Amino acid sequence: MMKALWICGIILVLSACQDNGMAGKEKITNGITYQTETFTRQNVVPGVHSNLRSIWNYSLTLTNAEVMGNVEITALVTDSLILPLSSLKHNDMRLKKPYVIAPGTYDQLQLSASQNVYQEAAPNQVDPVVYERIDHTVPEGKYQLQALYNGEVVYIMLSDVQTLDRILGQ
Repeated sequence: MMKALWICGIILVLSACQDNGMAGKEKITNGITYQTETFTRQNVVPGVHSNLRSIWNYSLTLTNAEVMGNVEITALVTDSLILPLSSLKHNDMRLKKPYVIAPGTYDQLQLSASQNVYQEAAPNQVDPVVYERIDHTVPEGKYQLQALYNGEVVYIMLSDVQTLDRILGQ
């Protein structure tokens, strides 16, 4: 009896340790795995002749990404705002909207989005961009990707963002 339990334990350990092609990868949804993630935010402060106070530029890179089915990445979610993606590149090839990633393995997936922050508009200045609000709460200071996978909206939690030095306009 003891020998049978010992053999069952070894089989469980071996099956758990079996390399299924995802060794060293971190699962983020049922449809995408990746090895490393680089997520940065940089504040660009424009010139003084605008009601635009600042632009937060976000950049996300996933390396050694494996996509198991068609995944359409639609937006970056911060706090309660949905920020549309401004670009998506895979293996240095820029995709056009909609940002659908076909099944396969990619050395890099690079995504970018931005958020404009305005002060009160003066005459002859542009109206602020109004961002759509999300229907669930994202913890303060945390970010998610919004995607469609198998026809369902999924949210992919991202690691903490690294803030880069501010860029000042003229």
